[in-house]
Amino acid sequence: MVQIDFPDKDIICNLVSVFSLQPDILCIVYDKKLFSEKSLMNYKEAVCGHERFLEVKEYACDSGDIESINGTLEQIADEHRGEKIYVNLSGGPELMAACAFAKGKSGGLCPMYLDFDKQLLYGVYDKDVKFRTKSITMQDYVNVKGARHYSDSRLRPAEDEYGKICRMAEYIFSSLEEWQLLQKYLSSYFYGYTGLHFSVRNLHCGKEHMHGIEKLLDKFCELGFMGRRDDDRYVINNPKFREYLTNYGVWLEMYIYIKAKMCFGEAHIGFIIDWDRHDSSDTDDNEFDVVLIYKNRPVFISCKMTKPTTKDLTEIGYLARLLGGENAISILATTYPVYRTADNATGLYNRMKKLKIGLIETESFKKKSMEEVFIEAIEFPNA
Repeated sequence: MVQIDFPDKDIICNLVSVFSLQPDILCIVYDKKLFSEKSLMNYKEAVCGHERFLEVKEYACDSGDIESINGTLEQIADEHRGEKIYVNLSGGPELMAACAFAKGKSGGLCPMYLDFDKQLLYGVYDKDVKFRTKSITMQDYVNVKGARHYSDSRLRPAEDEYGKICRMAEYIFSSLEEWQLLQKYLSSYFYGYTGLHFSVRNLHCGKEHMHGIEKLLDKFCELGFMGRRDDDRYVINNPKFREYLTNYGVWLEMYIYIKAKMCFGEAHIGFIIDWDRHDSSDTDDNEFDVVLIYKNRPVFISCKMTKPTTKDLTEIGYLARLLGGENAISILATTYPVYRTADNATGLYNRMKKLKIGLIETESFKKKSMEEVFIEAIEFPNA
């Protein structure tokens, strides 16, 4: 089987189609003005690393010249006469796709269209020709962008800790003021100190807040994150839990990560990317709180335990497009009640709609299933 692909900026469509069709020969037809040699190299490395016995051929042409495109398609058809030739119309320059579409009508080529939502590759002229799309990993996306997964900035929660982390997170979400005071105190207490013991003797705040903080500490003890030594002295059970107790926003990140992991299988927390794996590490503008894959589309989730700002929205949208292209999905997860601004034309809710950024409010998990919450967030911009 032979496949023709027209790689362009939205390389995800090309990657999914190659992994799904699994051709013996891949003919890459590209325009050097639109698709650089470096991009071509990254694409070839990604598909050849996945499909080890794939033969790759390259054909450069002018994406704005019909004769150049048709001449290239005719050359490929002649070279592979008698073989089944599929051509992917998704993701490439429009004129290239139009020429391939026309060639398919006259015979010799079988144009295909990728439907992400239905997870199918369809034959344009023969609807009975269809292929179920193969699952793509986040590592595949990173590879085709010429980047690499640099590291994870968070200690990944163990599976047997999921239940107690989610219960603790939900309690924290209902006591944000007290958690902010306690976390600030603990962060200062443990600065430059590597031990696990601490005292709250010097934690001074109003009587109302102190009562809430004592209840928070009791909850941490009840769920096994720490133990009480006496009235004001505690010991944290391990260094990982100490990181959790000294980081204000990590509880929302872990909560969303665990829910995503349980729903979708592949998910990452604190995902750091080096944008160019071929040179020295470049890790600026590169950390995603939570990432997952949904129907072969990368989903990037930014977690905010404070009121989100316009900058927060712009940042997650920009980073998602940078790695995932037009098919990337960006979501904001927050403890802030964004839905209450729905009637305000300049409020957060409507800004997110305009920027096509999905929304998860933590309260939603109390009313709906995990899957419903994520699917509604993914479809939020189009609702």
